[in-house]
Amino acid sequence: MSEVSPVVEKSSVGRWFVPALFICFFAATGDGPILRLFSASMAKDFNVQVGFVLQLSTVNNIAEVIIALLVAFLAVRFSHKSLLLVGIGLVAVSTVGNFLAPTLGLTLFFFAMEGIGSVIVGIIGLTLIGELLPLNKRGKAVGNMIAAGSASAIIGTFALGLIANVAGWRSTFILFVLPLAVVGLFLAFLILPSQSHEKPLSIGSRAYLASFKQVFLNKSAASCLLGGFLMSTTGLAIFATPYFIQKFLISPWMVIVFNAIAASVVVAASIVTGQLINRFGRKNLTVVGALVGSILAMPIFFIPNLWIGAAINMAHVWFIWTGITAFSSYVLEQAPKARGTMMSMRNIFSGLGAAMGAALGGALLVLLSFDLALSYQTVGLTLGAIGIAGSAVFYFLTKDPYSAR
Repeated sequence: MSEVSPVVEKSSVGRWFVPALFICFFAATGDGPILRLFSASMAKDFNVQVGFVLQLSTVNNIAEVIIALLVAFLAVRFSHKSLLLVGIGLVAVSTVGNFLAPTLGLTLFFFAMEGIGSVIVGIIGLTLIGELLPLNKRGKAVGNMIAAGSASAIIGTFALGLIANVAGWRSTFILFVLPLAVVGLFLAFLILPSQSHEKPLSIGSRAYLASFKQVFLNKSAASCLLGGFLMSTTGLAIFATPYFIQKFLISPWMVIVFNAIAASVVVAASIVTGQLINRFGRKNLTVVGALVGSILAMPIFFIPNLWIGAAINMAHVWFIWTGITAFSSYVLEQAPKARGTMMSMRNIFSGLGAAMGAALGGALLVLLSFDLALSYQTVGLTLGAIGIAGSAVFYFLTKDPYSAR
């Protein structure tokens, strides 16, 4: 299917619009490595077991799912600029709270607050791109925003480590995340237009119903959510690392190197995909990314050589994130009158897909624990097959509104 050449439209915002959103995205994900890096130190300070500290991630994830559903409603009623300011403001407040929190209970509260803020920024930021940028610039902007999350993980890992060595883990919130959040809040306040979203399709409670109808009664939009759910199960990030550790006995520093390379691949894939969207089309790149990424998930655990297996894994990461980036741009165009609701549902379905992949893969590892190779191979084949099904959903059941008929 050939793609229509993107219409060159004039942007309704200034040149600082995308950089302002980039900083907001970066700040909203800037504290991501903190729990991974400092869980042992946090457990020691709070005099609890590490397992209790790791529940911060669970609380954060639960808060993200709940708030994504809430944002689907809020995006219909309130200015998107106001919602973004609330989101980045919550991130800023949570950093101060985590810095001062004397107990694990309060830390749980502020981690949940951070999760709420980061979800609002992610959903509304992409929604604003769809509303305020011309079509020929949206793909590139979406790619840059997704890259911001992984870039913050790379830079944050090193910056947070340096700060913690000098001033302790609590200072990482104040000295790294807070300045970014404040700058993002300031730029968003100055640069984003106050009236950004489309007029509601209806008024009162009917506006919410009309918005959800735009998403779920539209075959292509609903199928996009299903495809995103299936594709999200295929990411092997939580399985590849423990497999390499158990199978090849790699050292902790090699784990760090592999994770840094994988994050760099995500950044590069997101940026490159954003550049290619106008040329090859959102749907085409989504299908290719989901299909090839899922196929590459299958042989990783069959390879007897560490370096070949790692290389295939990096190729898998590249194509899956090609699919994720293109999908994020593709889904943005499915319900133009209800973008906020659509992007909220995208977050929920993708999050549920990732959770299902983790749960299903974990269950297979337990059931087949008597054979290390067989257990991981079954995980790769199963999750890869689900991802291939997702690519089929995208290809057969979804429609790019900008494709040639």
